[in-house]
Amino acid sequence: MTRTLLGLLFALLLPATAFAATPVAAPVEGVDYVVIDGGQPYRPLQGKVEVVEVFAYSCSHCADFQPKLDAWRHKLPRDVRFTFVPSAAVGGEPLSRAYFAVESLGAVETVHAALFRAIHDDGTMPANPTDSELRDWLVGEGLPAAKLEAAWNSPAMVANLRHASDFDQAVDIEGTPTLIVNGKYRILGKSRDDQLRIMDALIASQRRQRR
Repeated sequence: MTRTLLGLLFALLLPATAFAATPVAAPVEGVDYVVIDGGQPYRPLQGKVEVVEVFAYSCSHCADFQPKLDAWRHKLPRDVRFTFVPSAAVGGEPLSRAYFAVESLGAVETVHAALFRAIHDDGTMPANPTDSELRDWLVGEGLPAAKLEAAWNSPAMVANLRHASDFDQAVDIEGTPTLIVNGKYRILGKSRDDQLRIMDALIASQRRQRR
């Protein structure tokens, strides 16, 4: 192999080598995230790091983010729990009731993305639907009507709505989607990809502290 060819190969490999050796910048408080004074997880679970998305089905930014967020959350380690928290202040109480009813029936993975599509892509659901419109749509998605009705008006529903509202206020959301790690860190970031990068770093830090 000639010296010229060797030099060319070295030049091509050098940028990749330099990039691989470049450390990822650690998140910076006040730039990448905000520390929540006295912050607590939404649903504490011993040994788990919690990640929360405060969202609203009516929020177009949440709808746009949902596919990317789903792909990311499905790759989380087993000791990290992801939880959705609907914001009635942004999306209205009927949509929050819809989420908690779906969650109680174990149907989040099959219905969550579909409801975003119904509102923002298909136009089969208004952005501010009534309770009856939502229940009819959910039954059409295969949820049992009697169990849905019971969940919709249960004491657990009242408690969930109150807890979600209290959590929204405690973490001081400024809009949706808002991302929270372990109840302690509200994510900022310059883009959705940047937010996921920041969360990855904070999750890793929280996991190390638990070992």
